Amino acid sequence: MLKQCTKCLETKPLDNDNFYFSKSNQRFSSKCKTCSRAEQNEKYANDPEFRERIKARQRTPEARQRKNRRNRERRANNSEWRESEKARQRERYQNNRDDILARRREKWANDTVFRERTLSERNVRYHNEPGYRDVLLSNRRERYHNDEEYRQRILKAKRTPEARQRENERYNERRANEQEWWEIKKAHKRERYQSDPALREKLLAKQRTPKARARVNQRNKMRRATDLEWRESQNSRNRERYGNDPEYKKRIRNQSLVSLYGITLKQRAQMEAAQCGLCAICRQAEKLFVDHNHEDGQVRALLCPNCNSGLGYFEEDEEILLGAVEYLYREPMEPYSVPIIPDEQLFARFGIPYWAEQSRDKKFRKQKNQNLQQKYGITIDQYEWMLAKNAGLCWICNRPEERKRHQKARYLEALYVDHDHQTGMIRGLLCRKCNTGVGYFQDDAARMLAAIAYLDQWNVSNADRGGEPSGR
Repeated sequence: MLKQCTKCLETKPLDNDNFYFSKSNQRFSSKCKTCSRAEQNEKYANDPEFRERIKARQRTPEARQRKNRRNRERRANNSEWRESEKARQRERYQNNRDDILARRREKWANDTVFRERTLSERNVRYHNEPGYRDVLLSNRRERYHNDEEYRQRILKAKRTPEARQRENERYNERRANEQEWWEIKKAHKRERYQSDPALREKLLAKQRTPKARARVNQRNKMRRATDLEWRESQNSRNRERYGNDPEYKKRIRNQSLVSLYGITLKQRAQMEAAQCGLCAICRQAEKLFVDHNHEDGQVRALLCPNCNSGLGYFEEDEEILLGAVEYLYREPMEPYSVPIIPDEQLFARFGIPYWAEQSRDKKFRKQKNQNLQQKYGITIDQYEWMLAKNAGLCWICNRPEERKRHQKARYLEALYVDHDHQTGMIRGLLCRKCNTGVGYFQDDAARMLAAIAYLDQWNVSNADRGGEPSGR
């Protein structure tokens, strides 16, 4: 179907390509689109009121949405129009660059929605278009080196806590996911460290600060707790260095003495020279350990391993040591001279509740009887007589045993049978601490008396300093 335009008098097909269709009147316009557009353009150029009305109508959100939708469709379907539009925009940008940049900066500063949308679009392009990313980074580097104001602004922005946190997160993410990048980064750092003395001194100075040391220690503690392979490699490296590097060994020993006892390696050497290299109790030349008061931390003297351990098991208590001396001076018993009382209720008569529970266990009783006969030549009935003689308490410290052999043990540990290792004579029943302490003092009462005199000496000196005696 054809229709003649009333202005140009040309006959054209009656469709939307040549005539406007009015939805309100449900009919096509009398003028073709070419003539209508020419009239609108002339009126737009000559009538300011009409022009302002059209601009106001184009600024509405609905009009913008319609225009954007139409442009997106044309951009997707019409490649010729798309290229011409890009060329027009580039030409317009080159001719009015300063004005466009000024308007963009103003809009960037005042319009939050525009700023967020632009940043989102840039991030998408930055991550998805390598060419755009390379050009952008190149422009930034060039501007950073040539524009002092821009460089200072960037440096100021990087120093903020938020920027540092973001940078650290990005760095850690790349370090975890991009192994090749991390290897290149490490090689570059090593090269700079070796070739730049100023940078090396700067890094070493930063590493010596207390804050940096605290960070490194915290990081190493966490890694030592979680990374078994790294921990073993560090221990192996430290052991090798400790054995081959005298200076490192000396430094480690000095650190240990300062942290444990508050004295230096030089002070320890002076103490050893004053003692002529001998133990302060037994006066024997052995490897010496620092002895100190566990209550107030006071360093007393240097002791051999046996005397130091013996004092620890006797809890540095003079009364227990005196009890051990009296115990050693008692007459021992032959195994066959220990009375045998075959009474299953003996433990109940003597009131030893913990032994009552154990001795009811037939399996425990059988095993205990075998051990006693093999080691000491006595039966469990004889052991019960010795146990009842002191109401189930240790014959030195008069305290019951409170220790289990291991966590899953059903019963408390029974008292130990103490005997003379040379003659086999049985002396009595002792708790674990007293039995071990007597062993460390080598069953020597004179050595224990020397230990008592040693404790008395330091208790007197402690009282002279105004403190309380350290004995119990």
